[in-house]
Amino acid sequence: MSACPSNNLIEYVGVANNLPDTVTNFSEFVNEEILIIPKQKPNIEQITRVSSNVKIVSTNAVKNVSNSAGPFGSSVPGFLTTGWVLTVEGAICEVITYVADDPTQSLHSAHFVKPFSTILALPSDFDPTSTITVTPFIENICIEQIDCRRMFKCELILINATGIQTLT
Repeated sequence: MSACPSNNLIEYVGVANNLPDTVTNFSEFVNEEILIIPKQKPNIEQITRVSSNVKIVSTNAVKNVSNSAGPFGSSVPGFLTTGWVLTVEGAICEVITYVADDPTQSLHSAHFVKPFSTILALPSDFDPTSTITVTPFIENICIEQIDCRRMFKCELILINATGIQTLT
């Protein structure tokens, strides 16, 4: 599934078929990047497949600073602080498969890994002994070939945390 109508010949692997019905503790972000085929690989004639997955490397519940009005506040982009946040470190791993622009060679693939870091607000009465499960979802992938070496890729990523307990 993709929002790029001109790419109806590209197969997208890794887009979530089933998203959670409701999310309470989550982060959602857009990963946009220009991907460049490595020098040792042949030029691109046609992109055929994008295979993507998100790996969570680490998580950490952190009690953040409070201001004079208490532990609550909001940042410029609208992130509400409650006194606790969950930091999430991960990596977006991708394989782009393409037809080479060379009649003697057929399919080739290029591998890319992009690290990321995000935070999720936790309840103000968060129990730090909670066993938290963090699940990543790829909501959408879009890729456009720029030229014979470069591609613009955009993904919408949802990071969902469950198992969060409160002290009350």
